[in-house]
Formats: sequence, structure tokens, C-alpha cells
Amino acid sequence: MASDALNVEAFLLPMLHLIDKWRHRATVRMAMLPPEHALYKMVNRKLAGAVKRYCSPINTLLATYGCDPRRLEKLPAISRDPTLRGMLPFVTSIADSREDSIKEMENVEEKIQIYIDGSVINSKVGAAVVLLRAGNSL
Repeated sequence: MASDALNVEAFLLPMLHLIDKWRHRATVRMAMLPPEHALYKMVNRKLAGAVKRYCSPINTLLATYGCDPRRLEKLPAISRDPTLRGMLPFVTSIADSREDSIKEMENVEEKIQIYIDGSVINSKVGAAVVLLRAGNSL
């Protein structure tokens, strides 16, 4: 059919494969939940033993894809403390002059420092980034 050829040219998976891909992704994500996550106990409880009455969707997914949460690395649910909402975990500083910038760099206490610069000349954009760690010099 013409639509099948169009799907191949557009790099689209057939619908059944696409749904299977989404189900697999969801199963792996559930299996990788850390112990602090609200769904962790529910997902791990589904592995406890044989199903007595009704097979839940989580049971079906875990059985279909063979995901064992005990064998997968756990990813943290949050990247930083949620009580610090609106506060950034880093400090931004823009010096007024080159001399002030040099003084600030000599007195900085952070272990990791990132310096960036950007410019637009003749409608072209340029950028530079430098990452420094404590104890390493340029």
C-alpha cells in the first residue's frame, strides 16, 4: 500500500510496534524507580509470587518484557531538594570589568566554576565555555 511506503520513508513505525515501544519504555521506567518513589512498593510487590485472581496491567507488563526491578539500576526521582523551589543550586556573577573578573576568579571558593561568553558579529553567533575544577589551573 502507498501509506506503508510513506511510513517507511518518514521513518514511522507501524502502530503496533509503536505501542509496544511505549509499553516497553513505561515498564523499564517503572522497574527503575528508586525506593523513595510512591510506585516502588507496588511494582516490586507484583514480583512477589503467582497471581491468585486477577492479573493487573503491571503484572502483564513485567511478564511480557521480563523486567526485574531487582536487577536494574535505580535512578533518583528528583535532581535537587524540592524545598528549595525557586532557588538555583549555583551562583551567577557578571563582573563590571576585566579586572573585577580576575579578582573574583582568584577569590572564588566553589569547587567547580563555569565561565561562558557569547557574541553576535555580522549576524553570526559565537560562544565559548570553560569549566574549571578546584586544584586544576588553566
